Amino acid sequence: MAKIDIFPQDLWYWDLPVFFDIKESLLKEVYSLKNTTPSVKISNINGWQSPSVFDLKFRSNNLKILLSRIGDHIKNDALQYSYNYNFQSLWFNINHPGCLNFTHNHPGCELTGIFYLKVPEPAKESGELLITNPNFYQVYNYLRCSTNPQNGEYRIEPKEGRFYLFPAFLYHSVLTNNTNEDRISFACNISISDNKL
Repeated sequence: MAKIDIFPQDLWYWDLPVFFDIKESLLKEVYSLKNTTPSVKISNINGWQSPSVFDLKFRSNNLKILLSRIGDHIKNDALQYSYNYNFQSLWFNINHPGCLNFTHNHPGCELTGIFYLKVPEPAKESGELLITNPNFYQVYNYLRCSTNPQNGEYRIEPKEGRFYLFPAFLYHSVLTNNTNEDRISFACNISISDNKL
């Protein structure tokens, strides 16, 4: 018997060691922003979510360092040479104990990214990222009986200093933070353009 997986979805991730040099400083900046900025309500249940920091007077050299490293990886590892990327928006998420994010996707862009700034232990209990198969409703019975346990959903355990990137149309959610500490991340929307145009 032979099996070939066709039309897979891309999911990239990169660890950014430079984050640990700026972690404490950036976390202070995020909490300071939280203390002065009301939460928006988009996918978050009881957690705090900032507006896009590009729309605020939020200036952070720490964030610039991370976005520069992330951009290098996107350009060198995820895109063909003739394409450019652009960070459309970026927002911070603080999921307090008991908080979660319901299922959603990110229309209006090509890629979505998530970076973990603080992950309490045990990481698996702090709120895994759950990505749903985009064909789930069309082939529900097949997915239920498939021998591949990842056919219906894919779970990602948070890890500090790691950035995940995936197509923005994929529906995803964040499970409940069942630890006693905040889990902190930022998410971003990324557009792609052909630099030959």
